[in-house]
Amino acid sequence: MPIRQEECTCEIGIECFMQIIINKKKNKSMSKLLMAGMMLIGLLASCSENDKSPVEKGTSMKLTLNLTSPTVTKTAITDDPNTTTYIASESTINNVVVALFDASGNLVGGIQSFSSAQVTNHQVSATGSSLMTQAAVAVNVPAASFTNVKTLSDFESVKADLDYTATTDASAAGTTQQSATALPMAGEGTVTIAQSVGTATIQLTRLVGKVILSGISPNFSGVYADASFTPTEVFMYNVPSTANCNATSTTSAIASAPTFLQGEQVSPLLTTNLKNYLGTGALSGTAQTLPWSNQYFSFYVFPNDGSTAQTQLVIKGLFKMSSSDTGTTVYYPITLNSGTVQNNKVYNLTAVIGSIGTTDPTKPLNVPVGVTLNVVDWPSTITQGTTF
Repeated sequence: MPIRQEECTCEIGIECFMQIIINKKKNKSMSKLLMAGMMLIGLLASCSENDKSPVEKGTSMKLTLNLTSPTVTKTAITDDPNTTTYIASESTINNVVVALFDASGNLVGGIQSFSSAQVTNHQVSATGSSLMTQAAVAVNVPAASFTNVKTLSDFESVKADLDYTATTDASAAGTTQQSATALPMAGEGTVTIAQSVGTATIQLTRLVGKVILSGISPNFSGVYADASFTPTEVFMYNVPSTANCNATSTTSAIASAPTFLQGEQVSPLLTTNLKNYLGTGALSGTAQTLPWSNQYFSFYVFPNDGSTAQTQLVIKGLFKMSSSDTGTTVYYPITLNSGTVQNNKVYNLTAVIGSIGTTDPTKPLNVPVGVTLNVVDWPSTITQGTTF
């Protein structure tokens, strides 16, 4: 087989080739020609190996992921969060996104996604390699969001969108009402390899917090002795639109520079970034009768450190100084937990109305707020009583 000069990639190979041509022209014996050819082939092989960059390849192997769900709710926005109808759905897994990383945090293989049908007894069977040391998982977040992930840091920076909580299976952006079966979750864990099989246990944590308004009571006295208040709407204000797929700390899920959403729908003073699922719309019936009895409104919100805007639940309604008063539309904003809202926490709010509210929902009232911080995870609650 003739040897082409372009196949030689080092100076030694070229010199050997030229020597062959010279030898051939001098009519040397065929044995010498063959010997030179063999030497050339050896040199070319050596040169080719030296030119290649070493590539570390792991051995392909199976990985079993054990997904440990957070303590488990179906929500219609008026359901009693304390009943068994709630203890079922808030840990629902509709889809799982898995990424495996080496010790340096670089992606091993590609992003893998699984439907709920592929999750058996809270286990997922993924494909990895001997290089994998850590696994990251996101639940109820679209797989397409992870297309550009190359590192663990990239994965943790992917944003979950609150709109996806407004569908039953987190498959699309919704608009009208949130569902307990569509809550985004995330978790990370160490991969253990034994007998060429990898395993990892991932503790999932919800990326949302839950806000419940469970009581409104009137307590008018003094100059307000003849006053009354009729609630007409309840909505959230300054709710971040996104959260990081990172639940490794109490603040890691807080997204930077999110859009802040609100849910006022009836003759609103707030006109931007409206999300109907963050409000009740017009109230009617028993929801307008105070004090409340077995009346609840709940919302799912992303965490917020309060540095840019403080997340609030706002009670809106008609305030009258007396029965002959035509009334004034007022607002009672309740700032959650003094402005700091964490994911995977429940904020159980009550309000006592004893004075007139503000006519501008963006201007909170200066009222005492009672807060008890006794929460570690979802089953516990932050109880906050507010008196206006």
